[in-house]
Amino acid sequence: MMQTPDNVNEYWVFSGSHFIRINVAGGKNQTDTVEQGLRPLSDWGAFSRSSPQFTTQIDAVMRTPDNVNEYWVFSGSHFIRINVAGGENHIDTVVQAPMPLRDWGAFSRSSPQFTSRIDAVARTPGNVNEYWVFSGSQFIRINVAGGENHIDTVVQAPMPLRDWGGLGAYPKFAERIDAVMQMPDDMNTYWVFSGQEYIRTSWSGSAWSVI
Repeated sequence: MMQTPDNVNEYWVFSGSHFIRINVAGGKNQTDTVEQGLRPLSDWGAFSRSSPQFTTQIDAVMRTPDNVNEYWVFSGSHFIRINVAGGENHIDTVVQAPMPLRDWGAFSRSSPQFTSRIDAVARTPGNVNEYWVFSGSQFIRINVAGGENHIDTVVQAPMPLRDWGGLGAYPKFAERIDAVMQMPDDMNTYWVFSGQEYIRTSWSGSAWSVI
């Protein structure tokens, strides 16, 4: 999932070697529409100009904390940083060429699986510099500073996925998730996807509840 830089209600959604763009309205019903139909990742300029693996699979996306137009994009054991302009065409450029996950400080200081694959990333509701990062059956919480170097620290060491989001009550979700999508009008509520299923979970400030 990747929120567009100029519309909080629009997201690019990745599956396999393709993507679509959708609009998700606020409110109780969260009505959605397809803004751009199915297209291959090879049509996305920044991906086609990077390693070929970025045209076959996008695992997760993480927006930088200090620039709404910049994103880290994860595929397998590598990541890139791209800039996506606003406007209908969303012209993009590669800011940082493919790098191995082991070169990302917080991941290398965590469980080894975080240097082999990132499954999903979600920004925490109360801090634009903090993110939950998910890999396999574990997650960590990291803080990423603004600035060119984006210095990061591990705020919460690896924990089992069952301890996040109320997922312990859903064994399939507690084993692995594919994506997390923060709602456009409620920063405390998330859609969580695993295989062909999804749930919606909300953070009250002290506890999770699946709704």
